[in-house]
Formats: sequence, structure tokens, C-alpha cells
Amino acid sequence: MENKLNNFQKNDEKAFVYISPYLNRAKKENNLTKMATGYRNALFFVAAPQNKLRYADSTIYTALKTNDPDLIAIAYLGKGIVYYSTFRNYKAALKEYQTANQYLKNSKDEYLKHKVLYQLGVIKSYLGYNTDAIENFNRCASYFKQQIENDFNPNALFNNKKGYLNSLHQLAICYASLERKTKVDSIINIGLFVTHQQNDFLLERAYFKKCKGILEFQNENFTTAQMDLGEAMKEISKVDDFAWLSVIYFYMGKNQLIQKNEKKAISYFKKVDSIYQERNFILPELVQNYRFLIDYFKNNNDKAEQIHYLEELIKVDQRINKDFHFLSLKVNKDFDRKSLIDEKNKLENKSKFNQYVGVTFIILFVILLSLYIRHIRNQKDIQRAYDELQVKLLNFEQDTSLNNQPTKSTKNVRSSISPDLLKEILLKLDNFEANNEYLHKNLTLAKLAVKFKTNHHYLSTIINEQKGKNFNQYISELRINYITQQLYSNKKFLSYSTQALADTCGMGSRNSFTSYFYEYNGIKIVDFVRKRKEELGIK
Repeated sequence: MENKLNNFQKNDEKAFVYISPYLNRAKKENNLTKMATGYRNALFFVAAPQNKLRYADSTIYTALKTNDPDLIAIAYLGKGIVYYSTFRNYKAALKEYQTANQYLKNSKDEYLKHKVLYQLGVIKSYLGYNTDAIENFNRCASYFKQQIENDFNPNALFNNKKGYLNSLHQLAICYASLERKTKVDSIINIGLFVTHQQNDFLLERAYFKKCKGILEFQNENFTTAQMDLGEAMKEISKVDDFAWLSVIYFYMGKNQLIQKNEKKAISYFKKVDSIYQERNFILPELVQNYRFLIDYFKNNNDKAEQIHYLEELIKVDQRINKDFHFLSLKVNKDFDRKSLIDEKNKLENKSKFNQYVGVTFIILFVILLSLYIRHIRNQKDIQRAYDELQVKLLNFEQDTSLNNQPTKSTKNVRSSISPDLLKEILLKLDNFEANNEYLHKNLTLAKLAVKFKTNHHYLSTIINEQKGKNFNQYISELRINYITQQLYSNKKFLSYSTQALADTCGMGSRNSFTSYFYEYNGIKIVDFVRKRKEELGIK
């Protein structure tokens, strides 16, 4: 069946002429593995978004019955991709990817592991953590490239090449966000070279053309930018990738605006808005789209359209605050009172009553907008701190340790401490951390030195120089990291009182605990618990 399906594009339901009989046979034979494969193919070729979710759930349900961890991971990965590519629901996608990753802990399927690693990188990138995402994509690009060079069958070669190209594309996006143009240009050239005259990778080539068009625009090569963006748009529109289409429209609009083709530019900016209206989705970098529309209609004395897009901008900001609250965004809201009042005074043929109503409306609008901005800024600060900590905790799950890693090399220490003694104490500290012995109450440097059968002065020196902090800071950080991880991964801890949490991690003093928690995590303990409960749906 797989060979026959290769003739169909994604979302082409004509493929069901082969999928449906395959599924029916699998059900009659009660072959769970084949059933899962059939549902997975149905997910890929069905067009309606909700039907994709339905087939994704069927794939998971069937895979779970097989008790095959790899098959289950593939099923959860598939549902995550649906949430990401079809709905742009990053939070839901992340949850599915994490589940897939859990099932792959003991897997030997490196290809599958790197597919999940790639998707986790995509989420990191979209949430603004580009440096972390680059690590994911570099690992994926290196792996897939190595596989391409091996002697695989055509299907494996195609999948690995696709994985390599997608990893390069995501690297280009990350480096572009970090404004490393030379790196972006180099990656784009590799992508275009690899996809040259490759009909199987027209979409991948289009994504590199999109990146090239944006880079050409930034380098003020406007004619080339328009050609590259237009070429990319043709292929990307075929798969209805509305997120990147909105980006292409935005840059095509900016390109036309710079070339003084104002009406054509506005037509592109309206296309960005139409995607938002239809999909209820917009990327943070496209907020400026509404400022262009507002300014255009303001300059053309179209008050109704100006107010319309001003209202849309506020809605867009709310949408972004919900979907992209990890990012430190400064949405342009400079609708100051003076400009609005000046605008009001320019209106002609208005009665005194209408003028009074206009002034009142403007004042109320500015006051409400100020209150709104103050409120969302406070909520964003809390959400940002929570999400930064969440990324730290997610990295803990991937790297297996939130605390200090076992020491592989040592820094220079005072000459009075022999290398053998240094190595012995560092090993004891590693075991001390691994066994959570820092949770014992009333732990002091002297007590720990006795336990280690060493001089407390030596122990203090080593902790200061090897851990980069004094004894109290070292123990406090271990305790806070421990209780933070427990709060994140174990629901029962969320019901504990602050004092109980302090006692659990060995700190005892409620005030010291709350102070250290905020110092190390950047968020108050009450706010962290509240946000975690909200995320888990706990009242």
C-alpha cells in the first residue's frame, strides 16, 4: 500500500481508495499494528482538521493496545504534529511530543527519537528560545545528513533527506531571529543547492525561498525579494500552511510599501488580517501589520476603518498574549491621548454634542487602554517567569538533572588540597546530591564535613571554588531545585501549604523558603503553584 500512497499529496482524500480496504482487512484480521498504520495514513491524507484529530486518537488508542513503545510514540508524535501544523496549538502539541518522548526512553529507533527532538525544537523556536532550539536542530541535521550518506532504500533516503532539509530550514529561522544574517545566508544556499531540480522536495525548496526572500528584503534587494517570496508562495499555498503564508504576505506588503505601491501593499496586509480572521492565529512578528493598516486609513481620513483595525490590534494582542506568552513582546500600543484628540479636532461638520461625545470616548478609551496594558503587563511578567522556569524544568527532563552535573573536570584549588582529596570530596558531593541528602534539616557545613570525614575548611573551599557559591547558597539552591521539580511533576505537592513545602525540602523557615524560591526561580511560590494548577486544570 505504501508505494501506491506515494502518488498522493498530503490531504488528498483520493488516497482513501487504498486506505479504506487496508483498514478493513486489518480490522478483520485484528492486526493491531496494521490498524495503527492505516489510521496513521488516514490522518495524513484526510483534509478536515477535526477528522485529523479523530484519526490521531484512533491511532493512539490502537497503538496502546499493542504495548509497543515505539508504535505508541509514533502515534503521540502524529497527534502533536496535527496540533502544531493544522491548529498551531503549541501548548497541546508540546504535551503530545513530551508523551512520545517518554515512550522513547529505551528505544533503539534513532530516527524516531530525532523526529521527536526536531518537533520539540520547533516548539522552542516558536516560543522564542532560539539558542536552545538551535541545539536540537543541529543534532537533527547532523543525524539525518549522516543517514543520507548511508546505503538506505529509497523510502528511508527520502525521509532522512526531508528530515535534513526541515532541520536546515528551522536553523535558518532561529538564526534569523538572532539576526545572524551571514549564518542564515549560508544555510539557505545549502538548502537551495540540495533541492535544486528535486521534484520530490518542491515544498522544502519553497521554504528556503521564503527565507531568502525575507533576507533579500532586509538587505534592501527589493526586486529579488518579491520574486523569491512570490515563488515560495505558490508551493506553500498548496499545503495551506497559513502561518508561513501570513509571513510571506506581510513581507510582500512591506516590500510594496517601500516601493511606494501603497494600495498593493495594503492588499497584502489585508490578506494577513484575513488569515487571522479565519484561523484566529497570528505570529508576534506580524503585529506591525495592523499599525500599517491603521496609519494608512488614518492618512486617508477613513475613521471607520482606522477604528476597526485599532480594535483588531487589541484582539491580536490578546491572542498573542494567550499563544505566545513565553516571549518578551512589546506590542505597539502608542495610541496616546494627544494624537487621538488632535485627530478628533480635525473632524469637520460635527456638532458640539458630537465633539463632546468624541472627547469623552477618547478619554475613556485611553484610560481603559492604560488599565488594560498595566494588567496584561503584570500578567505577562508572571507568565514569562513561569514559562522560563518551565523551560528549565523541561530541559531537566531531557538532561536528567536539574542540579549540578557530576564533576568531570576540576578547577584550580588551593595548593593545600591534594588532587586525590579533591577528587574524593567531589565524588562524595555527587553522591550527596544524587541521594537528595541535602533535604535533611539543620544541615551545617560542620556536620557535612564530619560525614565526609574531612576538614570543614577543605570542604568549604572546594564548594566555593568548584560549585561557584558558598555552602548556604549551595544547599539552598539544591533544595529549591528539588521542591520546584516536585511541584512541577507531582500533583500532590500542589496541595501542600508553603510551610509544608519548606519543611519537605529541609528549609524549615517559611520566610527563608519563599525568599530563596523567588531568588532562584524568578517567580513567587504562590504564583508558580497557581499557574501550574491552571495548566493542569486543578481548581
